[in-house]
Amino acid sequence: MPNKETHIKIVKRPYPPLYGSLIVDGVSRKAYYLNLLVRPYAMAGMVNAEDEWWYSRAELSEGQELVMESWKNPKTLAFIKEEVKKREDKLLMASTTSIESFFESYLEYMPAVVLMVAADKPANTELRAVLAEKLPTEDLEELMSILNIPEQDNFHKIEE
Repeated sequence: MPNKETHIKIVKRPYPPLYGSLIVDGVSRKAYYLNLLVRPYAMAGMVNAEDEWWYSRAELSEGQELVMESWKNPKTLAFIKEEVKKREDKLLMASTTSIESFFESYLEYMPAVVLMVAADKPANTELRAVLAEKLPTEDLEELMSILNIPEQDNFHKIEE
């Protein structure tokens, strides 16, 4: 088990070893974060122990700061959103080609997932603070709940 002072548990999710290796490899290489942040970054301290996924607190904090810094500019955010969509499309296409192509596309896509996780808490905190100045608590909670719905339908929303 990782040290709870240096790592934070994100999720308990069993993945087959090969899939878990792709996740760890993808998030730990700086090259895969190009075009997603304003400066180099990687999450080399991610740990999977007994199906529990742990992030390095220091790396998560750095990632959160970088995401907030990098994605605040609307033009930069639009570019990054386009880049993530390209990676997603490439991954979907790769699933019908070779295993090597799929592996490489998956590795390239993993930083986008990690950065979305990193962005969640600081973005919600900042948005909540701004909206709290303008809305009553009940309206704020309702709006925050609505805003938590994915922009596009995903498998989870379709199943609901």
